[in-house]
Amino acid sequence: MTRAQRWRWSAGGALVAVAILAGPYASGCASSDPRDLSSAARQSGASPSLERACRLADRRCSRCHPIEVVLVAGVHEPADWSNYVRRMRLTPGSGIAAGEEPVIVRCLVEHSFGARVSR
Repeated sequence: MTRAQRWRWSAGGALVAVAILAGPYASGCASSDPRDLSSAARQSGASPSLERACRLADRRCSRCHPIEVVLVAGVHEPADWSNYVRRMRLTPGSGIAAGEEPVIVRCLVEHSFGARVSR
């Protein structure tokens, strides 16, 4: 493993640790901040198909890591989500089928970029 790869793993591990430790305490008990993608979609008044896409993303993403990791991923471009989900789909045990990849990406792009995404 190269030094750059070790650094990426270390940074990823630190992000997961922060998300796990801060998750339930970050906003207090009375917070209205959604704790998952489908709740965020519902609160924003998303279409039923987008809500279903986000429920799928919640199920698949949380198989391998807390959903908070996705919510704080810091993706800068919509195309980054495609690359990210493809990499996760190819991870053994992810449970993400090839046909689910674009559905999950749709949810993540809408969640991250909303109306700013040109269609």
